[in-house]
Amino acid sequence: MNGDQMEEKTDNKLNVSFDNIIGEDAVKNSLINRLKQDIPGGTYLISGSRGSGKRMIAEAFAAGILCESNEKPCGSCRSCKLMRDHNHPDFIEISREKSYYSVSEIREQLNSAIEFAPRLGKKKVVFLEDAELLNTAAQNAMLKTIEEPPEYAVIIMTSCNPDLLLETVRSRVIELYTMPVPMETEAEYLMRKYKIPDYKAMEYASFSRGNIGEAQELMESASFKDVLEKTLTLTDKILNGKSDTEGLVKELSDKKAKDDIKAFLDLLRIWYRDVLIYKATGSDDYLIVRDEDMRIHEQAKKVGFEGLNNSFRIISETERRIQANMKMENAIGLMIMQLKENIGK
Repeated sequence: MNGDQMEEKTDNKLNVSFDNIIGEDAVKNSLINRLKQDIPGGTYLISGSRGSGKRMIAEAFAAGILCESNEKPCGSCRSCKLMRDHNHPDFIEISREKSYYSVSEIREQLNSAIEFAPRLGKKKVVFLEDAELLNTAAQNAMLKTIEEPPEYAVIIMTSCNPDLLLETVRSRVIELYTMPVPMETEAEYLMRKYKIPDYKAMEYASFSRGNIGEAQELMESASFKDVLEKTLTLTDKILNGKSDTEGLVKELSDKKAKDDIKAFLDLLRIWYRDVLIYKATGSDDYLIVRDEDMRIHEQAKKVGFEGLNNSFRIISETERRIQANMKMENAIGLMIMQLKENIGK
């Protein structure tokens, strides 16, 4: 799954419908039009962030290419059923044994698969996920194949980081990009799927920035809930001028917690955004972390507009310091000290 939207799929079923994909109308319409015009041939690269639905789009397109009905993909013909169960003989997914695709894997799987005609219908689809994991030799080994695949063959690749691909590869493919889903659309989906209130859905939609796969991972992540609690604990300590933040700094600086730092800083930014919104409007209607409204009200009384604007700058500076390899403990400690100085401004 790799987090790609995770709509109503299960781990052992493939997606055979564009209707299951939230948003991404431009990409979907482009591929659907190609299916309607019966011109799906060539090599495709679907690029976008992790969790944006690239794999689901690729699977639906592959199902449409192999579909035996006029409305493609129909979801109910023999081909679509085989595709859904991952049993279609003309849908070949390239696998890798290591953290990257080797040249031998490309030659033995992709290039070899293309050489043989379809077994069931008129088309064959070869799918390669995470194309950025192709090493240079593997990319060079596939150039001729992706440039001139046989008429019966379609190659579909996905990538979270297409800039890692050689220009000679990218110039030979039809490249499509997924885009963030509007937050309102994402929140509506989360409300339906998880039966949560609108403000809680907007909280996760705001944090994931239109990435439904990421939002769902956050909903189900104990780690995210832990980071949220650390964020709220820190804002309380800052608000009340407490100096006992050393333990929290060490927790956030721990090697195991380094992956959570981005989430922590993003949540901190959302928190100060809510405080600023409430201070400016006096209303809870526009808050993201709405179930912490009393904390927000209290902080809005103690921090002025200057201090809140400074807070956003301090958080951004902390991100830059961490990216510049400043010691994590020092960067977080400095940030907390500066945020405390904002109280009363």
